Amino acid sequence: MALNPERKYYTCNEILRSDFFKKEWAVPSNEKFKIVSTISFGLWKGVEVIFQAAKILEEAEFNFEWNVIGITADDEKALYSEKMTSFNRNSSNVKFLGRMDSSRLIDQMMSSNLFVQVSRIENSPNTLCEAMLLGMPIIASYVGGTASMMKDGVDGYMYQEGEPYVLAGLIMDCEKNYAKYVGMGKNARVRASQRHNPQNVAQELKRIYESICLSNGHVNDTRV
Repeated sequence: MALNPERKYYTCNEILRSDFFKKEWAVPSNEKFKIVSTISFGLWKGVEVIFQAAKILEEAEFNFEWNVIGITADDEKALYSEKMTSFNRNSSNVKFLGRMDSSRLIDQMMSSNLFVQVSRIENSPNTLCEAMLLGMPIIASYVGGTASMMKDGVDGYMYQEGEPYVLAGLIMDCEKNYAKYVGMGKNARVRASQRHNPQNVAQELKRIYESICLSNGHVNDTRV
């Protein structure tokens, strides 16, 4: 606003991988409370927050398993986070599963009780959108574009990024009040199904180009 009072923003949502439209999450039967997170490139993706929250959960004798997809235990983020937090990256409660194709990723998410996003910096996170599309219970860091993707307390819960005690508390609350989180997951699925519908996205993109062309005086040239 300060740099450009005449600014104009356009929103065009993403088309997600088709595999995620074909599945719908259902409550799994697990002995341990199974958490899943997907980590991509960058040191700002919050591995240290997973370690900090896991340590708190262990001290509270919470029965859980936290699976981290996208990196291995030897990844620089895991090594750095271990030094930063003094949490053993080879803990029996936290497992690094490496990279997966969409089929294996979906299977892992479907077998989990909760999806947790721990990023410190985000734009519009695909992993969050995928979890929403499946209809999973979700806890996500309140950062970047996350708040525009899901509504706090309606589609899932958000916490201030980098706050492991708040995150651990929400995870324990999820296990205790699971029906509430399952219901929010159903809300998330409805929202994501509409937002990422390929036909809707195509129309959004078409309207954006038409608006840009019209605003620049190209009234008759609105082809996409």
